[in-house]
Amino acid sequence: MLPKKIVRGFLRSDGTPNFSSAVYSRPKELEYIMQKPVHSATSRSPIIRGIDTMISKGVRRLPIVGPKGILLGIVTATDFVNFFGGGDYYKIVEYRHGGRFFSALYEPIESIMSTDVVYAEIREPFSSVLEKMLLKNVGAVPIVDQSKSLLGIITEYDVVRYLSGRVLSTKVRDHMTKNPVFASPETSIKSAAKLMVSNGFRRLPLKSESDIVGIVTTTDIIRYFGEG
Repeated sequence: MLPKKIVRGFLRSDGTPNFSSAVYSRPKELEYIMQKPVHSATSRSPIIRGIDTMISKGVRRLPIVGPKGILLGIVTATDFVNFFGGGDYYKIVEYRHGGRFFSALYEPIESIMSTDVVYAEIREPFSSVLEKMLLKNVGAVPIVDQSKSLLGIITEYDVVRYLSGRVLSTKVRDHMTKNPVFASPETSIKSAAKLMVSNGFRRLPLKSESDIVGIVTTTDIIRYFGEG
């Protein structure tokens, strides 16, 4: 998300963010910024197909659509890690499929999707998207038309790329997360998954004694299960 010190400089009197005065809005700005076409899945697609899409397309989020492309929800890489054994979604494997993981992969993806999806209409200003990402603590916002048909998606990467050199000009040390959670290279994949899901992490640094030796991401875990 956006650096905290930058955010504090753009707060309303009630404490909510206000980027409208800091980010100049251009006509059809979201059309320029958003990724399109966006990779998505239907609600009845099997979970395994969603995993394949994330791996092959290199994305971390899949908007879920119904008839005529209407946005119904979203599934993230963290949701898949949760399903693999990191959290409550693993109960689908345990209780619906008696622990048979391969069988559970053919559950409809709607079983693990979030329906309370944060989205924006194509007519909204870019500043509104920034405020939604900050207030709801989400890393991406699907973009829809007036009928809620999916048009594209704006991710953290798109925001940083678009704002590079405009507001993100302070030192990294002023905005980094201090005292981060680490795992060791000997940590099991299942334990790492649980640690990431319980803390809401998408990335987990690996530390051996006093040295950083690597990092594991939700995408790494999805690729491990998807290609294993």
